[in-house]
This record gives sequence, structure tokens and C-alpha cells, in this order.
Amino acid sequence: MLILIGSAVVVFLTVAAVAVNLTGAGTREPEATEQDVAQIESTLRRFLQITTVDDPAFVAVTCTAYRDTYRGLRKTDITVYRPDVLSVDRIRITGDSATARVRAMVLGSEEEKTFDLVREDGAWKACPLPDR
Repeated sequence: MLILIGSAVVVFLTVAAVAVNLTGAGTREPEATEQDVAQIESTLRRFLQITTVDDPAFVAVTCTAYRDTYRGLRKTDITVYRPDVLSVDRIRITGDSATARVRAMVLGSEEEKTFDLVREDGAWKACPLPDR
């Protein structure tokens, strides 16, 4: 009787494992490396301090597609305030794309926003395009 019950448990566990593998349940994207996390946090903190497209950091921390939306503009204000970044977390990486949540004090109130990023030339760049 004990052998029969043990065999039933083994069959059940084998079927469950096969079902998980076939449905993809239990799989997830690889964790962000410490280097990715540090670079994403640094990129977003720098991005949120940029006030004009003439700032050298604008090219360093923004994706090509985002910069193209500002091509031809000179000394244009792109923000009227500099938020005080409290944290960058909930970083999710899928290939060369990522999202991260930023919590910041903005004009005296705490706000949060999720930003899109892309990896270009080996570096993470902020890419807050409306269609992303």
C-alpha cells in the first residue's frame, strides 16, 4: 500500500513539473545585475536634473529616439523644476529594455513615476517616449 501511494505522489509531481515547463509558469526574466541597477539609478537621477537640451548630460543619459524629438531646438527648457529623487526601485530588465520606478519630491509633494530605459552602446539611457 505504501509503495502504491509513493508511486502516485511521484507520478503527480512529474505531471506537475511537466505542466509548469509546458505553460512557462514559474519562469521569469533574469535578475538585474548590481551593475545594471547602479547604472539605471545613476542615469535616472542625472536625467531628472537636466533642464535644457544644451546640457551635456542630455546626450549622455537619453536614448537616441528621445533626443531626436528635441533635435533642432536650442537652449530649450525641458523642465521647470528639479525634483528631489528619494528612490529608484522596481527595476525590471527584459533584454535591452528596462523600467524603473522613481519616487521623488516634486514641488513639495511626493510623487512616483515609472520610466522606460533602453540599453544603447552598452549603457542604460532614459527613454520616456509617449508611445513606449
